[in-house]
Amino acid sequence: MYGGSCGDGESAADYRQGSEFARRPTSGRSLDPSPNMTRPRPDGFTLIEVLVVIGILSMLMTVLLRSLGSSAASADKKLDRISMVKQYHDLLLAHRDGKRLPPEGGHEFVYYPWVSKTVPRSPTQLEAMFHQGSHSPVLRELIDGDTRTFGKTYDEVDSEHTDYAGRAAEHYTRRMFGDHTEPLIATDNEHGNAYRDGSVLVLYGDGRVREFTPEDAGAADDPDYVIEVGPDSAIADLRKLKK
Repeated sequence: MYGGSCGDGESAADYRQGSEFARRPTSGRSLDPSPNMTRPRPDGFTLIEVLVVIGILSMLMTVLLRSLGSSAASADKKLDRISMVKQYHDLLLAHRDGKRLPPEGGHEFVYYPWVSKTVPRSPTQLEAMFHQGSHSPVLRELIDGDTRTFGKTYDEVDSEHTDYAGRAAEHYTRRMFGDHTEPLIATDNEHGNAYRDGSVLVLYGDGRVREFTPEDAGAADDPDYVIEVGPDSAIADLRKLKK
């Protein structure tokens, strides 16, 4: 019926040839998607991404550790303040009871309530002779021993038995108890700084605790500065104390 014609004088062969031409790409490049465009992303992270994450975590950990260290040091200092106020009441009680002051002062003054039997010779009382976080091997040795028999006289105690310096005998005065200007005891830094910031806590005659820093000693720019406690101290109040 159609006589093999596709219309307008066009043969079937011409039609097929035209259709094949229409299906050919118009440029020399293939229309198939690029292999690089269809390649799936490998699982996991690249080395650079891992290193970036590690760097961030390291910075965060550093900040966290510094914060925790600062918080721990601050907590130790607060507990030492409380302990020093307790020591003040013990010292004051021994003095009001008419107990004779220790002949040499210094660490003997710190042990004044202990030797005079004003306070019980207990492990807890002995721990108060050392600051919080103390690493003194002597403390553990004393606690493990019989505290009831230790320190019956001033001859049995020395500067290793406490982390505090006490009032020097040559600076004893009648008004040192009750006077807010007279220092009684202080953290002595005998084995290096008691606190990371290099500060020293000082107990005064009215029960007040004051903090001195390296800046008070004129050493604000020296991170390794240790405040001396004793006659050679750069801080006047600390010259009235000794280890």
